[in-house]
Amino acid sequence: MMQTMRKYAKGAMAVVLFGLLIISFAIWGIGDIFRSGSGDPEVATVGETQITVREFNDELQRELRRLESVFGRRLDPAQAREFGIVEQVISGMVSRALIDRAALDLSLTAGEGLIQKTIFANPAFAGPGGQFDRDAFQRRLYNLGLSEAGYVAAVRGAIMRDQLTGSLTAGAVTPRLLLDDVYGYRRERRGGTVVTVEADTMTGIPAPTEAELAAFHTENAALFMAPDLRAVTAIVLSADEVAKSISVSEEEIRAAYDDRTSDFRTPERRRFEQLLFLDEATATKAAEMLAQGRPFADIGTELAGGPPVPLGPMTRAELAAQAPDLAEAGFALAADATSAPLRSALGWHILRAVEIDPEVVQPYETVKDRIAREIARERAIEEIFEISNSVDDTLAGGATLEEAARGLALPLRTIPAIDTAGRDADGQAIADLPQENGEFTGTVFDTAPGQQSLMIEVGLDRYFVLRVDGETPAALRPLDTVHDQVEAAWRTRQRQEAAEKAAQALLDQARAGGDLAALAAEKGYALRQIEPTVRTADDPSAGANEPVTATLFTLDPGQAAVTPAAGGYAVVRLDTVEAAAPVADAETYETLRGQLRDQIANDIMSQFTQAVRQDHPVTINQAAIANFIQ
Repeated sequence: MMQTMRKYAKGAMAVVLFGLLIISFAIWGIGDIFRSGSGDPEVATVGETQITVREFNDELQRELRRLESVFGRRLDPAQAREFGIVEQVISGMVSRALIDRAALDLSLTAGEGLIQKTIFANPAFAGPGGQFDRDAFQRRLYNLGLSEAGYVAAVRGAIMRDQLTGSLTAGAVTPRLLLDDVYGYRRERRGGTVVTVEADTMTGIPAPTEAELAAFHTENAALFMAPDLRAVTAIVLSADEVAKSISVSEEEIRAAYDDRTSDFRTPERRRFEQLLFLDEATATKAAEMLAQGRPFADIGTELAGGPPVPLGPMTRAELAAQAPDLAEAGFALAADATSAPLRSALGWHILRAVEIDPEVVQPYETVKDRIAREIARERAIEEIFEISNSVDDTLAGGATLEEAARGLALPLRTIPAIDTAGRDADGQAIADLPQENGEFTGTVFDTAPGQQSLMIEVGLDRYFVLRVDGETPAALRPLDTVHDQVEAAWRTRQRQEAAEKAAQALLDQARAGGDLAALAAEKGYALRQIEPTVRTADDPSAGANEPVTATLFTLDPGQAAVTPAAGGYAVVRLDTVEAAAPVADAETYETLRGQLRDQIANDIMSQFTQAVRQDHPVTINQAAIANFIQ
């Protein structure tokens, strides 16, 4: 096995893996493979390897940044735990630590020559000529916050892991029988005829009796329940409300404007065109041609191998961040002027200032009201923090909410009834509740009746403390208060049942020899043809919604059945079956082969890590995780 591992590590896959190494660092971070305790509490141990709180936090923050685009905002650690993200991060770190321990047990190593070859082959470190460039290497590590020694150690560890995982999964293949079965199941296509009986078209339903409505009301109680309601008294502190009473002097506003000039300044932005040359001689020749009046674009085509490359629009700081050697000269140019040859790590540049948007500063008079509001709000945030502490101290001394509100001259809010969705007894939304993610309603229903909550902070600008004064448990609303809703629901149910019976009668007639299309036309039912489709198709506009498609794939050709459909029931008949054709769809077939191979490889690695646990027990420190979250 050791020979197989070492042989495998010398192949092309190692080079490919480390071509992606920089990306993996951004995802997983870098750490010593055989790290032990460093005074930082551990959230998990894998044999002798410790995963510290600091390492866990670094990885969790990277995952939260990645998920920010999914949730539309940055989650905090407590929310991450609610979504299961904390557990996923811990699980991933433990799995990687298990592989590291197994690599150590097998005495896998990485020679200096292979490490150097791997680094040199990484395109992220290539210079203008496509070869390894030490300046590019050092810049890249600097941008990632890595030291050269740390990166080399990480490459060594990655090679060792690749030796192990590569040898374990190198033989993972997709059995032809499995591939054909899965492909056939997924890519078989079926088409048919659908006749829909709309529930809304069902007529002749007699009016319900009161006894029928009473029985329906009782049998379907969940449809007519009044929610759990609670009566609440609360002190709510809001920075916006407090800010209304705070006055800000003209001198303060002017001083803030002067201190924050950059907030009201839109910096100069420029758009450039640039020519890039590999050597100074060519760049000098280009500058001479420009001085002679030759067009900028023609020189690019003749000497730079292509047209000028656009750059920007960008500020001086943005250009300096991307190309520090070009910023000063570029922003010294007049409009349409060209620079002298400028050297950077990429070669020699000549810039032309194509467009200049000058700096714009908002006048004091146009922003002073906004500044005053911001100053008042900042003070209000500080003030409600102090007020919240005073409320806490007063309540801790035994005062009631009413006494604390009177003593501190604070408004007291009473809510006679609130449900878990923040609605009142009539189902109307209650305005101005202090919550962003359900903090207020969550606290209401986490607090026992007669009890008082802790002071709760909502964002940076609101606080509340509440008492639950009473509870009205969820209960079935009396029939006389929901009579109209009960009757409407009863009629809907009757129409649905009538549609199902009509669809079944139509199917019976078709099975008795009737023509389905003719029968549908006679009764005025909508008939549609479903073009051959795969079993996962869900296209209501084409009549191929999920129940209809699922039914098609339970039938034999020519057979029909009744199934629920949008708005009623449908008779579905299977007309055509098109078997999957791997030859005609080779790309999908091969893609599936790769997906199944990856799943098999993942299963192998999962079983392997479970086996490694026998020699390197895993312990999760739930207390440390809980302390970190808090």
